[in-house]
Amino acid sequence: KTILSSGINYQKRRDYTRYITNLSYGYEWKESIKKTHLFYPVEINSIKINLLNKSFYEKIKQLYDKQILNSYQDHLIIGAKYSYIYNEQQRNKIANFRYLRLNYEMAGNIMWLLNRSFKSVMTDNSYTLFNIHYAQYVKIELDYRYYSYFNKDNIFVYRFLTGVGVPYGNMNVLPFEKSFFAGGANSMRGWLIRSLGPGSFKDTMNYKYDKIGDVLIENNLEIRFPIYRYLKGAIFSDIGNIWLRQKDSNRPGANFMFNKFLHDMAVDVGIAFRFDFSYFVIRMDCAVPFKDPSKNVNDRWVFRYTKFKDINFNFGIGYPF
Repeated sequence: KTILSSGINYQKRRDYTRYITNLSYGYEWKESIKKTHLFYPVEINSIKINLLNKSFYEKIKQLYDKQILNSYQDHLIIGAKYSYIYNEQQRNKIANFRYLRLNYEMAGNIMWLLNRSFKSVMTDNSYTLFNIHYAQYVKIELDYRYYSYFNKDNIFVYRFLTGVGVPYGNMNVLPFEKSFFAGGANSMRGWLIRSLGPGSFKDTMNYKYDKIGDVLIENNLEIRFPIYRYLKGAIFSDIGNIWLRQKDSNRPGANFMFNKFLHDMAVDVGIAFRFDFSYFVIRMDCAVPFKDPSKNVNDRWVFRYTKFKDINFNFGIGYPF
């Protein structure tokens, strides 16, 4: 199949508005009933930021962090992406199955080579297109899921999600919309979207900027069961976090290290209610933090201090995974 798609994401916050416009052209090849290949030789993203509060940007500048600053500046992404999907699920058959998706993408290389060949003039130590900086990076992501049926109505689901992004060359930071984040309805449900991490870093300045990183590790466990007719339920736990690849003196504890990343893993627990009408699902997942890596080492197991106000409610369409 040939696939042509486009979309726009509009975000309005107290301090800014952000437009993310994308256009992609690619191909889908179904090698077998279980194996699918997706190749997008052209993928373009345009990010436009309108700052509503100049003092907010001045606060962010005080952090001297290029990745955070880049999140609030206009930029372009011009690249390619390949995905491999392995899915054992069989329609209308109740049986255990596995699902695997592997994504690989890179951006900015062709533009960078053209700029170098024609000896283009740099602006702030990087090349631009239409006076807008473009990103250059490589990113790998793996999504593995296992579905185990006790019977047709009771299911255990496990998901392991991991990835790493390596920026280089032109911007030397991973762009906002390609960075990893934790929290929200399809991630660490005990935290709001983009509010967890990176690592054990604690935002003592209380700037409330979006938390993003270069490395992601996440585990999700969920037991799904029927309650009454269309109403389904679930109990779940999410374990994971995001990290920076490199050490940042302004964000201590934010970088990934093999000898400490397990201690940086956040944990939440929760219950869920889903109205499953077969053709679509409306859900509400309620979760609370169980372990918060941003706390002091001896106070990270926060469940014993949990109050009703600490419950995070997530509304969504469809199952989280």
